[in-house]
Amino acid sequence: MVNDTNGIVVAPMQLMRIVNYPLKIDGSLIIVDNLEEGALKLYEYEGGILNIQQLFADENNCKGVTPVAQITIYDSEEKGMVCIEKVTCCYGYEHLAYAMIYQVVNFGKFYGSCKSVVISESEREKWFLYAGGILADFHKKGSKYVYQIR
Repeated sequence: MVNDTNGIVVAPMQLMRIVNYPLKIDGSLIIVDNLEEGALKLYEYEGGILNIQQLFADENNCKGVTPVAQITIYDSEEKGMVCIEKVTCCYGYEHLAYAMIYQVVNFGKFYGSCKSVVISESEREKWFLYAGGILADFHKKGSKYVYQIR
């Protein structure tokens, strides 16, 4: 791990991934892309002073931000896949599901050992209306849907 200039600890590969594959969203949102630890979280900035260290240390008690969307993943290195565990978006922020799922696909592309991204049938159905552009590329395999990384 390296310590970048603002005091937040960032792994070199994670920093390289975030620079090469930035999350593409519009709006005044704060992105906490920590997919290497299993989560990507989006917050709406409400104004005022924002203590960014508090956001990372104790996000549930951080003033000035409201959590609006999140995706959680886990990886199975021995099987070479990343599994989307859960996608959550507050009402009015459902459109962010597309960008978050796409970011997980980019996460898989960045790490060469990953051959596929997997999502459950129920999560795919729940978010297809908002993220159909990327979810249409997932193909049914058993009870899950799989995106093959090329």
